[in-house]
Amino acid sequence: MPIRTVVLDPPRHLAVGIASIILHWSFQIWLLQQTTYALLGVDMKQGRVAVRDPRPDEFIPMIEELLGLVEFKTSVDLAGLREDLRQLKSLRDAIAHGVWMEGERNIIIQFVSGNWAPPVSGKKPTRTSRRVIPEGRPVTRESLESIRSAMRQTIKATQTLLGEVEQQAFALRGTPPRQSGAANPPPDST
Repeated sequence: MPIRTVVLDPPRHLAVGIASIILHWSFQIWLLQQTTYALLGVDMKQGRVAVRDPRPDEFIPMIEELLGLVEFKTSVDLAGLREDLRQLKSLRDAIAHGVWMEGERNIIIQFVSGNWAPPVSGKKPTRTSRRVIPEGRPVTRESLESIRSAMRQTIKATQTLLGEVEQQAFALRGTPPRQSGAANPPPDST
């Protein structure tokens, strides 16, 4: 296994992509929190005190249970959203916390959790732990844009969910939301 040089200052186009993913993910989490608070009928301060932060994909089962308790409906595919959030969390965590290294022709990010089947020439690949044999995936402007685009889709779905919850909560309780992420414009496509 070759020894690789760690990258601390990625090229600007990658640094901008990394920052954009981190910002999109923060907004995604904020929207999930707002949805939970709206379902509970509490404001942000009360919600931050009373509701612990689950992993992003764990928000969805909690939201599903709360929807059932208050008998609210949604048009959002919650199972699909949960799976998308699970996959995006893994990618976001690798981008934010992974080790970036110089590859043979590009920059790679090292994945050290889970299992994978490293390529072995002339042999059938066998699955092994990434902790034992880390996986290096190339990072490009296009790969970061693909992740950001997928995040925009989950953000849009979550904004729809939040908007539907806020409308039903207003109809039930008669109190409008104090600050709504549903009212924010969806992230642009630039």
